[in-house]
Amino acid sequence: MKCVGQHKKEAAVAETGLAEFSEVTLKRPVKVQGVLMPAGAHGVIMGAYADGLAYEVEISSPLVVLTIEREDLQA
Repeated sequence: MKCVGQHKKEAAVAETGLAEFSEVTLKRPVKVQGVLMPAGAHGVIMGAYADGLAYEVEISSPLVVLTIEREDLQA
């Protein structure tokens, strides 16, 4: 039996192709929460919001967790 949250997570992955713990790269420089991250920065998806419109991404250098819109990420 799956919980409602699991169904939402699976739907977001099906629509966007970005699953939790997937490696991603920033397509362009992004300023989020006062932090400027350069294009090409690598990170890992830690969670999805609004059915995959935005993701919580852990960036490795510098180590920071940011919410980034889907359009700014590539797998």
